[in-house]
Amino acid sequence: RSRRQRQMCIRDSIKDVLEAFPLSAMTMVGTLQQGTRRVALIRVDRYVHAVRAGQRLGLNQGRVTQVLGDRVEFVESIADGRGGWLAQPAMLHLTARQPGP
Repeated sequence: RSRRQRQMCIRDSIKDVLEAFPLSAMTMVGTLQQGTRRVALIRVDRYVHAVRAGQRLGLNQGRVTQVLGDRVEFVESIADGRGGWLAQPAMLHLTARQPGP
C-alpha cells in the first residue's frame, strides 16, 4: 500500500465524535459561515459541535453531504436484510429557538 492509502485507512478507522450518538439525540441549532463553507452547529446534550460536509454522524455511518441554512443533509448506510447495505438520504432540520422566560 502507498503512504496515502495507509493514511486513508487510518482516517477511516477513526470515528467522528457524533458517530457515537443516535440522530434522536442531535439538534441542529444554527450555522456559521467560514469563508465559502457553511458549518452546521449540532447540539448533543450540553455540547455544540461544528459539522462540515464530509463528516460523519449517527449510528448508521451517516456522511454529511450538504450543510444548508435550515438543514443538514446526509446519507446513512442501512442494512437491507439480505447482507447488503442501502444508502438512505436523511436530514436534520434547524430547530426553532424557544423564547426565554
